[in-house]
Amino acid sequence: MENKVIAKIIDKLKTEQKIEAHWHDLNNTPNNELDGKLELYINKKKLEFPIEFKREIRKHHLLQIDKYKTKFPDLMIIADIINPRIREILKEKEINYIDGAGNMNIDRGDQLIFIEGKKNEIDQNYYKGRLFGKGGLKIIFAILVNEDLINKPYREIAEQTDTALGTVNYIMKELMTSGHIIFVNKNVLRLKNKKDLMNKWITGYEDKLKKTLFLKKFRFKNNDWKNIIFENNKTLWGGEPAAEILTQYLHPQLYTIYTKEEIKDLIKKYYLIPDKNGNVEVYKKFWNFEDETLHEKTVPPLLIYADLINTGDNRNLETAKIIYERYLQDKFE
Repeated sequence: MENKVIAKIIDKLKTEQKIEAHWHDLNNTPNNELDGKLELYINKKKLEFPIEFKREIRKHHLLQIDKYKTKFPDLMIIADIINPRIREILKEKEINYIDGAGNMNIDRGDQLIFIEGKKNEIDQNYYKGRLFGKGGLKIIFAILVNEDLINKPYREIAEQTDTALGTVNYIMKELMTSGHIIFVNKNVLRLKNKKDLMNKWITGYEDKLKKTLFLKKFRFKNNDWKNIIFENNKTLWGGEPAAEILTQYLHPQLYTIYTKEEIKDLIKKYYLIPDKNGNVEVYKKFWNFEDETLHEKTVPPLLIYADLINTGDNRNLETAKIIYERYLQDKFE
């Protein structure tokens, strides 16, 4: 895949932009962090860029890209697919990029080439099937938060994830087939390639599940959100307010709430005022277990991390990094 995409991009540079390009693969170079080096000859001037390659750039890649940008100021991202929002974020971060469709931002000194508006060919098999459908995403979330759940009866998994027993059976078989669940012995299962599964879940959650959970937008009667007391873990903070509770690093601008309570009860008990332009977004709570290791007012840190990462916002990415290092890194690496 990598060589085919690179070859396609070099051909587009030559035929469409009249730019000579040479690729140097660094994948087999000892201790090298990046994938290669791209030489471009623009207006008879040679420019070299260290390259990070991805099949498709997703928001969960942005933390690693930021780290590379700090170490390699002339970093360029090459990917077959970079969606318009990600291209916008990369441009804001002053990170060069080229995608397989020919969209590019090359900014180096007095050399600037910016091409936008070319349509990517989306892989129709990406996240195809039930594994990363709504039910699968609920089940994967539960077992990522509590790995012991994979050794529980399927009926218990169904109860904790609000899914059908048949869905649990199918998803568990798919996770075994994909190599994300393996047998330690004939009676005990464990997760494998957990970080890969986590990243796929983060993307699938944003693309497939979260929008189906949305209930309503509100605004606060007053902005004293920290003094709101939710009842019985039926309602919890997610996203930015949850991140502020855990890190004391982020001043929330968008307030995310997950709930199993009725809208009328949210209005009555927590003084939320319906407002289609409000900055309080309420989503249906999609799990039935309690994450006993964390703060009682927040959703599990995996969901906080996903909510922050999927905004693509710089301040949220910085806070997501803190949450990952404090609460997720030991579990997923």
